[in-house]
Amino acid sequence: MSALRFRNVGPAQVPGVICMEIVSGDQIGASSDMDDSVELTTCASFKRVLVVFNARPHSFTAPWPPDALTLQQHPVQLASKQQAASSNAFIDCNARTVEVSARAMAAFVEPREP
Repeated sequence: MSALRFRNVGPAQVPGVICMEIVSGDQIGASSDMDDSVELTTCASFKRVLVVFNARPHSFTAPWPPDALTLQQHPVQLASKQQAASSNAFIDCNARTVEVSARAMAAFVEPREP
């Protein structure tokens, strides 16, 4: 298992979308395919970050990572003074999906409990 995972891959891949997730080192379980010499970094703020780049002319909806408990828009992007940057991402907690507007990018995070 790797700390960086790409979503939206394989035969059902949607062209024009890059969806990647990076997981904090302490969230990765022991796995036989991990190189023991690799030191994993632990993030103090987030358990994971999910980033979606959507170059399509239509919005893109993606499921949450299966092991994510909750997601929210990254606080820096949410606080952006540019309306386009802060309003191009939507989260549906009931459906466990994220949506990114056409020709936009968004970062979502799973925060650590306080």
